[in-house]
Amino acid sequence: MSPESEYMGIEVRQLLYKQQFRILFTVSETSEEDRGIVRIHRVRHSSQERLRHPEQLLDDDDE
Repeated sequence: MSPESEYMGIEVRQLLYKQQFRILFTVSETSEEDRGIVRIHRVRHSSQERLRHPEQLLDDDDE
């Protein structure tokens, strides 16, 4: 899980890519067994500040 999960109240996962980028995503369960929907919300450089509000993560507009 990502650090954002602790204070956003939703399970946000992260994938580190080449130790430089954090890919922030959520997984939604579906009614089908062992299936889910992965939604990538942001790709951020690891030096950027952590997101503080769910709107920053879930909003489709640019920051």
